[in-house]
Amino acid sequence: EPPRRTNIDLAKDPWCLKNVKQLLRDDAVVDAQGRVANCCVFIELGMNKQTFPAPQAPARLVQKGCTYLPHVLPVRVGQELEIEHADPGTSHNYKLTSRFQDPINKTQSNPGVNREFMQRPEVGAKFNCDVHPWMLCSMHVFTHDFYAVSTEDGAFEIKGVPPGRYRVAFNHERWKTPPIEVTIGAKETKDLGEIILK
Repeated sequence: EPPRRTNIDLAKDPWCLKNVKQLLRDDAVVDAQGRVANCCVFIELGMNKQTFPAPQAPARLVQKGCTYLPHVLPVRVGQELEIEHADPGTSHNYKLTSRFQDPINKTQSNPGVNREFMQRPEVGAKFNCDVHPWMLCSMHVFTHDFYAVSTEDGAFEIKGVPPGRYRVAFNHERWKTPPIEVTIGAKETKDLGEIILK
């Protein structure tokens, strides 16, 4: 049975308590049919020595309504990451917990945008806010563009994958499932069917 999303107690910050009507936890967003959002799906093996330039457009992490948007953030190695404070009246900070990136722990007292760069691939890094301990963003850093995050109906799509044989992996902060092997031909579309997280 799909778990219910629980309310977050905003009492630690009077500004959040006054300005945010309700905030629900994002670690288990599941609809009535059991379809799971916020699962990062990505090609784990099979790119071999192919290289891909980092996107010119920045990735964005927004601190708004006393939460991080989005909750799951895939970025590219070397891609600019904009971190925006959009809550006038309270402070935020973003602290990176990571095995491979350089340490980051910065406070944003006023609305504005900071810019960061991730230099190494990594699955499972996290941003959190020391001011608002419920704020959490799962960040995944890739050397290629072949990843997606499942939407509220559990769907995902990875476009433009070159022909080849790949291992597709899944990362969710509460549940797991084994990777699967997928072979893609030229101009082929492949439906991976139903993926079960446990």
